[in-house]
Amino acid sequence: MIAESVLAIEFGASSEDIARTVHGHPTFSKALQEAARTVNNCSIYV
Repeated sequence: MIAESVLAIEFGASSEDIARTVHGHPTFSKALQEAARTVNNCSIYV
């Protein structure tokens, strides 16, 4: 979130610009959690 905010400030992005930007889901931390769950055969999404 901090990196995105810094880029928005640096490039003078408006809230509308930010709203129109594609945001990935799930987050990296959730992907890492799911990978760990998959390794342990208790994956939710696979």
